[in-house]
Amino acid sequence: MEKNRFMGVEITAKTLGVIGCGNIGSIVADRALGLRMKVIAFDPFLSPERAKDIGVEKVELDDLLKRADFITLHTPLTEKTRNVIDAAAIAKMKKGVRIINCARGGLVDEQALVDALNSKHVAGARSTCSSRSRRRRTSCSAIPT
Repeated sequence: MEKNRFMGVEITAKTLGVIGCGNIGSIVADRALGLRMKVIAFDPFLSPERAKDIGVEKVELDDLLKRADFITLHTPLTEKTRNVIDAAAIAKMKKGVRIINCARGGLVDEQALVDALNSKHVAGARSTCSSRSRRRRTSCSAIPT
């Protein structure tokens, strides 16, 4: 077997962008800080004091999209968050970004993500859910990388 097929990516000193820094998002941020990542967060409900307490830099969404090497989503699905990651958002991201959606289907425009993966703008993506899972009441599936 080719050893290179199983090589990972170094995350130390990389920037993790957390979209939704409530209970779960703040736990993820804490784990990332323990791995010596820089953590930036977008959450309209995150106070500057709370951001400082948990060790993250509070930023606007556009800033997060431009700066993050990894983006993780931990936010409820609302009209404001539906397709928060769409083609326009992906275009603002660094080439080679990796996207992880552990929250809800509908936060990521799946076709835009597939297109970005195919073009290699997004290096990898993983999702524990899809927008179709809620309608069919089935378990969530992973987006292939």
